[in-house]
Amino acid sequence: MYAFNSSFFKVYPKLKPIWRNEMEITDAISLLIDSGFKVVPHNVQGWWKDTGNPEDILEANHLILDGIESLNEGMVEDGASVVGRVRIGKGSVITGRSVVRGPSIIGENCKIGPNACIGPYIAVRGPLSDILGGGRRLLHRDGRLDRERRAEVRAEHDREGVQDTERERAPAQG
Repeated sequence: MYAFNSSFFKVYPKLKPIWRNEMEITDAISLLIDSGFKVVPHNVQGWWKDTGNPEDILEANHLILDGIESLNEGMVEDGASVVGRVRIGKGSVITGRSVVRGPSIIGENCKIGPNACIGPYIAVRGPLSDILGGGRRLLHRDGRLDRERRAEVRAEHDREGVQDTERERAPAQG
């Protein structure tokens, strides 16, 4: 396992892809040393998981979330529910008629709801994470949605007569 501090980003532009069009971690380490940065090994005690492909990342997510304990440092409003092992960060709010199923983590300063369903095996990071429920909508505070999902949400809003302020903040791409 490798861990780098911000020094990595000083040498990253100098890395050249190999024949597979990928960067080699050993080249990055050599560049750090050649550039005068301190590189030290650290033995990891316990388990680790190679996350070389998307399936491995999902498996690691499951392994990590399976080990969490419940902790609520935020607020769960009346009408909302938390089921199972869920960690809720400081400043986060689970609003009315929302459900968070564990194992899941809601980071700091997130707003979930109203009418949202999260989990299991989900980690949400703040502070720009506003998740709104209702049908199949998933909107972030900054209005970012992929092109296909944005079209679906607009069609749902048109059918439901919903005034969508996200339209002004996130114009359609395409």
